[in-house]
Amino acid sequence: MRLPVLLLLVTALSGCATPLYRETPQGNFTGALDVRWVKNDYFLFLPDKDDPFTFKRSNGTAIRPGPMYTDGGSIPMFPAPPGKDKRTPL
Repeated sequence: MRLPVLLLLVTALSGCATPLYRETPQGNFTGALDVRWVKNDYFLFLPDKDDPFTFKRSNGTAIRPGPMYTDGGSIPMFPAPPGKDKRTPL
């Protein structure tokens, strides 16, 4: 009974697979990055008016983020190893 259920599950989920990272067209980052410390685990990203931080996709479209608050890129709780604080480096 377990084998048919497992095969059905694997078959159903295989359609949700994403393309391999190596097959993803390359983009590039340009511009100045200005991230300022506000308080513990709280930062402010400010775009540079003269040289905005930009990600350019392989198809030519550009992404330029506006001002935003961030925690600086902490590791979410689910991939952090057991007993490890998400705010400390692995």
